[in-house]
Amino acid sequence: MAVQIATRFPDEIAEKMTQTVAAGWAPNRSALIQRAVERELRRAAAARDYQILLAHPTDPDLDSLTEWTMSQLHGTDLDA
Repeated sequence: MAVQIATRFPDEIAEKMTQTVAAGWAPNRSALIQRAVERELRRAAAARDYQILLAHPTDPDLDSLTEWTMSQLHGTDLDA
């Protein structure tokens, strides 16, 4: 099942989406948007995990996971 959500984009973004689909990166704009939303949801989950790891820094077994998470989030808004 799918839910239809009406969304408006600035002309420039809509044109770039159309060009991206035409280049073969996605079968249609809906699929492109879905991919972007899924990526953002994963990023937000990783940011939440990072905050949890920062709050409990005493577990040396999690050090490598913390470092990896930080490397994946470099340059993102960790307060999301």
